[in-house]
Order: sequence, then structure tokens, then C-alpha cells
Amino acid sequence: MAALSVVVLYIASVLPILKLAVCLVASAIVCITMMKYGARGALVLYLATSVVSIIISPDKTVAFGYLLFFGNYPIIKAFIENIHNLKAEWIVKIILFSAYTVIAFMAMTIFFSGVINFPYSKIFIFVAAVAAAAVYDVALSLFISEISKRFSKLFF
Repeated sequence: MAALSVVVLYIASVLPILKLAVCLVASAIVCITMMKYGARGALVLYLATSVVSIIISPDKTVAFGYLLFFGNYPIIKAFIENIHNLKAEWIVKIILFSAYTVIAFMAMTIFFSGVINFPYSKIFIFVAAVAAAAVYDVALSLFISEISKRFSKLFF
């Protein structure tokens, strides 16, 4: 699974238009691993894929995107959803999405100083990023549900 994830992430360097799509596919691989092998297996996959992709990937933005969000979020999502209170889960997720967005802003400031110059554009981008992460969460939930239904004999 780690080799497959690294290959999927490497595809982004060959086909840069697919950067977001390959991150989503690599994230789905973490979900499948989580369903089959649990949190420990998914964590090992996430760490192995992160290290290898940062070392060998020519496109470090995809590797860091996986490291900072797409690789670890499915694992964190599983723990958040153990709260079993939809309102509390979404509050925690929105706080987490906000933290991810702040980290992304800080990384952009450090590595690409002056990328976002207009104060109102930062607010818009922040809100859009949190909203996009919420859409990603819902899509990930639908993917997990569909995989569980179709392949339940493999995972349970």
C-alpha cells in the first residue's frame, strides 16, 4: 500500500494538473488501509509514504500536502468520529481545518514570502480552504461508506 501511495503521489510530478486528484487518491488508500488494518497500519502507511515521497518526489508540494493534511486526516477523522455527536464532531473538524489552514498560511509565508498580499484575500482564502476541507470530509465519508458496502467481506 505504501508503494502504491508513493507511485500515486509521484504521478503528480509527471502530470501536474492532477496534483489535487492524486492527493485524494493517496488519502483514499489510507482509508482502505485503516479499514483493513486499523489505526496502527494506517499510521505506518502514512509515515512510510510521507518519508519516501519527500525523499524521491521531484514535486515536493504534493509530498508536503500529503504529509501535512491528506495522509493524516483519514486517521484523525476516524478518531473524531468516535465522539458520536455530529455537532461536536463538526466543531472539532472545523477547528482542525482552521489549524491546517493556518499552518498552510505560515508555510507559504516562510517559503514563498509575500504570496498573499491583500488582507481581505487572506480571509476569503481561509474561509474557502475550510469549506473545501469540509467538502473533502463529506466526500471521504461517502467513499468510506461505499467501500464498506461493496467490500465488507474483505474488511470485516
